[in-house]
Amino acid sequence: MDLALKGAAEAAQLIRDGLISSKDLVSACLEQIERLEDKIGAWAFIDPELALAQAQRADSVLQLGQPLGSLHGVPAPLSWPYFIRARPEIRTILSARRADLQAARRRPSLREWSLWPSAPRPMVR
Repeated sequence: MDLALKGAAEAAQLIRDGLISSKDLVSACLEQIERLEDKIGAWAFIDPELALAQAQRADSVLQLGQPLGSLHGVPAPLSWPYFIRARPEIRTILSARRADLQAARRRPSLREWSLWPSAPRPMVR
């Protein structure tokens, strides 16, 4: 059973039923991210230690029998604005990563083409 491919509702039900732990699910998701991130480039920042610690905390709450939310223990990515508010100390890391991605996608200007001696010249009509 590939846990990383389970839907959120199904994974939450497996956790509530005690068939898997939140830590198992998070570990499977982290392995999937590690396997595919170089090809996809979907993540600006990943903190595996924090994710595993939160999963362990979710599993502890479940063992204590406390009331659970409908998606208790299911990992979820945070969007850019929320993440910046929640973790301001990594703002520079994310900004640098974003700048690198933008620079890699940007096409050189005609002036830059002319400064590269070995580059083929673009045809301008």
